Parts: sequence; structure tokens; C-alpha cells
Amino acid sequence: MGHHMYLVEPIPEDNTGLQEAVAAHDAALAARNAMTVRSGTPETIAAHQRVNAAHAAVRAAHTTYFELNRWQMAAYRQAMLRLGMTAANDCPEFPELPAGTTPDDLDVAAHPDRYEDRKPKPEVVAYNEAREKVLTWHTEPPRAMEAHKFATAHQGWLVTPAEIFAALTVYQRGHSWKETADLLHAAAVSDLGLWNRWIDFLTRAQHQGGFRVY
Repeated sequence: MGHHMYLVEPIPEDNTGLQEAVAAHDAALAARNAMTVRSGTPETIAAHQRVNAAHAAVRAAHTTYFELNRWQMAAYRQAMLRLGMTAANDCPEFPELPAGTTPDDLDVAAHPDRYEDRKPKPEVVAYNEAREKVLTWHTEPPRAMEAHKFATAHQGWLVTPAEIFAALTVYQRGHSWKETADLLHAAAVSDLGLWNRWIDFLTRAQHQGGFRVY
């Protein structure tokens, strides 16, 4: 279980080198799995390290997507709140699903172009539109990213470019390098390389429609 974040408007230049990174990871994994020596030897330890390095390279090359497991996200939530990059505000309530609505009804309303022989139900279209407003909502004007969008996964929260701009402005201007490092340490963010890739992802997302959180 974790949080998966996708750019809303990826461009062809994204994910440069991803295919090569995946191939290198698969090769390292196959080589490790083919080893016949017992685990814990210098050879197997080195093989594990090569797999881990290859996996990190895949994540770095996958620029349209960012993933954090639940423990990492817990630390990032604390860090972003301490840094002023997120703000805790009361989120509007989700609308009630119309009685009798089926999963097919939801899909038809969300993707009418896929169903030439069926018309979306107006009440389901209205429900989807109301739900999208909740997923997108932020204070106006935003002073940071809405904290609740990182608290629960699988909803499809939309973190908007305006929120990201506000968050990055606070991050870049609000603290000295030492203060930032101390706040990250206090929030148990230990992998600064991963944190820097998160900031890079936010910077891209600001200009590519924001990102969805699943």
C-alpha cells in the first residue's frame, strides 16, 4: 500500500531513459535470482545492491510518476506541514451517490466516448461533477497544497498548479538550507535524494496540469 502520483499533462519528453532503466533493472534482478551461492556472502550482497541501485534508477527515470509507501508518505506529510508546503483546512463533503447507481453507470458517465450505445444518466454526471469539485478544492487563493490530499490514497485527489506554486514558493523562500535540513530530519525524512526528486516532480507538475494522488 502506498501513494501513487501521476502528472495530469505528461509530455513526450518525459520518462527519457525509462526503457533502458527498466531493462537494466530486469537484468540485475535476473542475475541475482540466478545465483546459486548462499545468501549473506559478498557476492549476494553486491547483487542485492545492484538491484537496489537499478530500482532507484527506474524511479528517477519515471518522471511522470512518483511513489511513496505509507511510511514515507507519513514522514513527507509531517515534513511538508512543518515546512509550510501544506495547509490543514476542512475539506468539503463528498456528494451522496445517487440511489441505484452501478459501477457501469459511473464508467459510462466518466467515459461516454467508450459507450456509443449508452447515454450517461444525468444524475450520475452531476454526481461525478460534484465529486470532482471536492477532489480539486483548495482555498482561494491557495497558500499551500491541501494537506488532506496526501492523507488518504486511492481517491484521485487533484493537486492543482496553483497549490504547487504556493507550496514551492514557501519552500524556496521560507527557510534557510539548514532550517530545511533540520525540519526534514525532525520529520524522519532521511533519504534526501528521494526528497530532491519529490521537489523536482512538484516543479514539473506545476507546469503540467498538477498531479493526481491515488
